[in-house]
Amino acid sequence: MIVLCSLFLFPFCFMCRLKMDELSAPSLAMERTQATVQKKALEAVKNASDVISALRALCTIYQVEYATYHVIQNTVSMVDSPFVRSTYPAGWVGHYLTKNYVSIDPVVLKAMESNQPFSWSDLERTGAGRDMLRDAKAFGVGELGYSIPLTDDGKGRALFSFNTCAPPSAWAAVVAIHASAWCDIAVAVHKLAKAEQNACVGDMRPLAHRERECLALAAQGKSHKEISLILSISDYTARGHLTSARLKLKCRNTVHAVAKATKLRIIDPV
Repeated sequence: MIVLCSLFLFPFCFMCRLKMDELSAPSLAMERTQATVQKKALEAVKNASDVISALRALCTIYQVEYATYHVIQNTVSMVDSPFVRSTYPAGWVGHYLTKNYVSIDPVVLKAMESNQPFSWSDLERTGAGRDMLRDAKAFGVGELGYSIPLTDDGKGRALFSFNTCAPPSAWAAVVAIHASAWCDIAVAVHKLAKAEQNACVGDMRPLAHRERECLALAAQGKSHKEISLILSISDYTARGHLTSARLKLKCRNTVHAVAKATKLRIIDPV
């Protein structure tokens, strides 16, 4: 009797095992796919020549519209300016910096008070912050995103973010799948950014406030005479500030100095 029961139970157990394998197969396949994508993303960051190249590669790999790396606090910076690299439209990046939106950006404010990754859907959108996000939408920036705060021994603080125009349900699914991997990728981007900052700044001396003002006006096409009138200084002094700024930036001429200062975000892009 025991033998007969065993014979009857064996096919049933075997079929149950098959069902369990069938159910676990998609899960295993998804895990392998996630691991493959993460490996590809990390390799892309490792092989990137600079941060912006890494961000563009990540957008392609994860099929996300925009990615941004933003230093939001740097107590040992050699240049008194933000380090921002983004695949956002250039018009929005320039507008953001010119308007000093970093001081009211809900995403940045959240990152300043928390070290935990967060979805933009959880942000409080009130007052000036809400107006800023509405302004961003006019430039084609999405309303949804996912951000990962990054810190350096309690001194520096940066932020890595993805932004999308995708429907909320579709974006939630993407975040659920890749959020864990994105934390590792954010750390890799952070290391690349630090290397880029060090390479850009090197032993460059910081520019004085008046030198930055003169460069910013030169970037707008102002002549020495016009700069002197705007700043109420002599033409000789204006020339001196531009020359000093050029030498500190190790540039051949004023045009080169303006281009380098803009790239380093020492002055806002025109």
